[in-house]
Amino acid sequence: MIYKNIRVNENGKALTCPHCENEELSVGDYCKICGNDIINRCADTQNPKAKNLVNRSCGSILQGNARYCSRCGNESTFYQKGWLMDWKSENTKKAIYNVSGTHNTIHYKEIKDEA
Repeated sequence: MIYKNIRVNENGKALTCPHCENEELSVGDYCKICGNDIINRCADTQNPKAKNLVNRSCGSILQGNARYCSRCGNESTFYQKGWLMDWKSENTKKAIYNVSGTHNTIHYKEIKDEA
């Protein structure tokens, strides 16, 4: 399964703003149109066991499809902003199962995001 990937450069900076689709992102870490941070980073994450505690970010720069940091397990900034769906929702959204004939073949078809 290949999950949604926001194209980023070698420094984790989006090539196009995932929020407003601005394509002029030459300088800085923020989109000059909508003001969003356009680098996918490890983010501070609410601790699920203690709601008043936060798991601090390790500061890693992440790939464009990373929902979680592979070093510390925290959520990514792109995931927190809703630019990347959780993997279960995306997996369900991408697949329409069509069991046909005696071969029990499963066909996959991508569903367009209407959001």
